[in-house]
Amino acid sequence: MISGFSANDDPGQEIVSSTFRVVVNRGRCRGGTHQSGRPYSWSDAGRLDINIIQHTGGRCDCFGAANNANYDPWNEDISQRPRLANSDAMIAQIKSDLSPTRQSLRAFYEMNYVLVPDNQPRVTIPFLDYPDESDLDGGTFPNGNYPIPSNVPIESWPQGTGSLTLSQWQVDVNNNGGDRHGIIVAPGSGSFWETWQMKLTKSTWQASNGAKFDLNSNALRPAGWTSGDAAGLPMFPAVPRFDECERGMVEHAMRLAVAKTRRELVYPLPL
Repeated sequence: MISGFSANDDPGQEIVSSTFRVVVNRGRCRGGTHQSGRPYSWSDAGRLDINIIQHTGGRCDCFGAANNANYDPWNEDISQRPRLANSDAMIAQIKSDLSPTRQSLRAFYEMNYVLVPDNQPRVTIPFLDYPDESDLDGGTFPNGNYPIPSNVPIESWPQGTGSLTLSQWQVDVNNNGGDRHGIIVAPGSGSFWETWQMKLTKSTWQASNGAKFDLNSNALRPAGWTSGDAAGLPMFPAVPRFDECERGMVEHAMRLAVAKTRRELVYPLPL
């Protein structure tokens, strides 16, 4: 679930929120209808002053393959797929591995993201831990070259950061540490960038690693490579967004964190 916060005044760098409606001034979404035949919109154009307005035919150009319900594994209806014989046992084990206070589903308002224009200025960001498994995107090893705006939200702000301002959380003023994921989305080009342990220092941004993805492609990262969430997969396509919650339907796979997993790949990844 996306965190709730208001956008700044720069129309090219609007932060998207699941609890506050904000202005988004760039994009290529066009009108369309849901698979059920009813119209739906990226947000309610009647109540919002936005230029990115509507999905188109089961797909929004802003989010490309991440929203394509026609062929994409992210959007596949798996209700009729056969289950493993021990499926119920695995689900029960997943639950029992959690503390009693964490055994019920709840929303995490933590995976924030920011929209940027295609001409967003690039920033040098050193990758401190896994530069060899990072997408430098034109940078010189071990540095990435990412379109980082000044208002990029860092995971957990503001829902889980108390009274800290965004600027304070960006520099980790209290040394809280944590995953500190950062997600930057360029709807025009269909690209997005994700980082782990992202932090603003006196001289520049830094992160443990960085990954770039194409919303119009399901190409996988090299086998064994890490990503922002260490799974090799992107985070952004699996985040429920405000527009989806508003229309009452999330049609893509969602992220699920468990205490223990098997050390093997499962569909739709190659074995």
